[in-house]
Amino acid sequence: MLARDFAGCFATRRAVYSKNAYRTKRSKSGFAKAVDRSIEPNKARPAYRGKVVVLIGKGVMSSCESFVLMMRHGAGAKLVGEKTFGSSGNPKPHKLPNGVMVALPSWKDMQPDGTIIEGKGIAPDVVVKVKKGDFKDRDPVLDAALEYLRR
Repeated sequence: MLARDFAGCFATRRAVYSKNAYRTKRSKSGFAKAVDRSIEPNKARPAYRGKVVVLIGKGVMSSCESFVLMMRHGAGAKLVGEKTFGSSGNPKPHKLPNGVMVALPSWKDMQPDGTIIEGKGIAPDVVVKVKKGDFKDRDPVLDAALEYLRR
C-alpha cells in the first residue's frame, strides 16, 4: 500500500498495472479468474509530472516488481537496466504433516496483458547489460538513466 501511495504521486490517471489470479480449490485449474490491480493519482500528496525513470535489475523481485509495474503503467516511467528477477508469487506459509513449514505461491502475478511474471521478470525499456566489475568506478545503469532524462 505504501508503494502504491508513493507511485500515485507520479500517476496522472487511473491505470491497471497488473493482474493476479489467486489459488482456489474451487477451480479446476487451481486458480480463480484473474483480477485487475490498479493505481490512481494520490491526491493527498504532492504530484510530480516530469520525466521519470526506475532503475531495475536482477535484484528487483516480489513486491518491488509490483512497484515497477505501477511506475511503468501508472506513471509512464521508463525502466532502465536489466530484467527483474521474476519472483512475485505472494508466498503464504503452509504447515506439512511432518511439521515442516513451506512457503508456496498464493497467486499468479501478471503484467496487464496477462503475461506471467514468475520466472520471467519484467524487461526494461532501456537495456543496460552489466557485469560484476562495471560498478567499480561508476554506475552504468544510473548513467543510462541520466542520459535518458537529459534528452
